[in-house]
Amino acid sequence: MSGCCGPLRWLLKRAARHWAPVWGLDREAEGGKAVRVPVSPWLGVVLIKCRKTLHGLSSEAVPKKRHLHQEAKSPEKRCLACPCETCAKAAAFLTSPQGIECLGAACADPEILARLSLCSRSQHRTVHDAEFLQRRAAELGKRVASPARLEQLAFSVAVEPLCGLDTNHIYFSYGGGSQLQGSELPFLAKAAALARRFSRVNVHIDAHAGVRAPGRLVAKRTSQARAKAILKELVAQGLPENRISFTAWGRLVSAAWPENERVARAEVYFKLDDMVYPERPEYYNVRSQLGLASPADSEEEAVHRLRLRHVEDDLLLFVPATTGFQLVSIANTA
Repeated sequence: MSGCCGPLRWLLKRAARHWAPVWGLDREAEGGKAVRVPVSPWLGVVLIKCRKTLHGLSSEAVPKKRHLHQEAKSPEKRCLACPCETCAKAAAFLTSPQGIECLGAACADPEILARLSLCSRSQHRTVHDAEFLQRRAAELGKRVASPARLEQLAFSVAVEPLCGLDTNHIYFSYGGGSQLQGSELPFLAKAAALARRFSRVNVHIDAHAGVRAPGRLVAKRTSQARAKAILKELVAQGLPENRISFTAWGRLVSAAWPENERVARAEVYFKLDDMVYPERPEYYNVRSQLGLASPADSEEEAVHRLRLRHVEDDLLLFVPATTGFQLVSIANTA
């Protein structure tokens, strides 16, 4: 890299001291050898944007930050940035709020923004400003909670591949099957890896059974077994069990669906703060209200419910309530 590329390279490498290795930079591997890291395609967009912006800047319009230029001139910094006047102007611009806004508008890559925020206190304040992040989220078309946080923006970008149409559906054998099929394991591995990467993300499972299940209790137990199978696989993939919850819906929701093999499924959702990814379908809100207002179970199911209260391994369900989400025992909902 040369010319205006130097300051951005210098800024990213400076942030790399406190972060993971930076794309497009030489980093030192074991034994003191230099290793080349692939260049991010976003950097080209950023640099083009910066060049266009710098082209219209006069020397008076650029805030003076001599310490950046002097630091680049020091012997240990000569390899990180070009000491020419153009690079000095670019470095001053990129460390200003206007420069960060320019970078955010150019790529809005949360990882690059996080690394740049580590370069200085002023950059950290600019990048983590809620309004700045709301603008980046709007440009990317992502949903984030208010006030916005950089973690939320990063997660909304990372979770997108797992939020396609029916992508979060885990299918089981039609007719009461509760064993995971091999084709579903890659998705669960990706889901567990993503949740491990973002430590505040929780995973929720909505499990269902078909309307042909012989009785509400059988349908409830079948959906419970399916949810538990997914839970065990996520735990096996390294996700802590206390970050996983589920609702065994039985046939309460699936009663409105066409009766085919697609009803034998569970749906996996990711929750960060007040946001759920992907967005939960409306049928959960409607059916949860109907379920809470439904008449009492039959006498036979009531007897089974009383027996369940004495089981030591009493499962917890993550049930949508009118005031939000609450944890209740399966003994009270079977």
